[in-house]
Amino acid sequence: MKPTPVLIALSVAGLALSGCGFTPLYATNGAGAALAEIDIHPPKTNTEYKGTAEDRTSFLLRQSLIDELTSRNAGPARYTLDTTITERRIPRGVRVNNVANQYEINMTVAYVLTDSATGKIALSGFAPVIVDYDSADPPYAGTVGAQNGEERAAQQAAIQVRLALARYFAGRPASGPGMVETPLPNASPALTPP
Repeated sequence: MKPTPVLIALSVAGLALSGCGFTPLYATNGAGAALAEIDIHPPKTNTEYKGTAEDRTSFLLRQSLIDELTSRNAGPARYTLDTTITERRIPRGVRVNNVANQYEINMTVAYVLTDSATGKIALSGFAPVIVDYDSADPPYAGTVGAQNGEERAAQQAAIQVRLALARYFAGRPASGPGMVETPLPNASPALTPP
């Protein structure tokens, strides 16, 4: 069988990645095994938005984190993950009748990974997310748009937290694009990075 150009390109790419220390996330010795040993506590909220979505956003974030970090096997967890949500909704764009036609969700998730055995903080940081959604005139459409925005914000924050945890467990620096490693003004002292 004659090698095709695609097969040759894939072989070269595989050799190049193996030479630079690339390890698949969910490989046997990858960071995925450590991600499955994290107990995810229900998020706390420190939000300026006082609507009915406050508890819903916490639920969505926890479910997204469970999806991103894989389900944990039975037995004691080696780490615990605590999160705090700070959420603001800002009206953007105004119709002729002076009603906002678009909203922006500014959500920041502060996370703290604690070693269960020692009680020491292993990693802490912030995952900022900005998502917008349209506000339609029909009430049902406006509610669906807001809920969709909350779901997207929770999913994006969970992905950022997973990437930071994967970098930590892989031995790489925890800072990277899209991550804020400096304290925010409204953050509690327990969630301030060391």
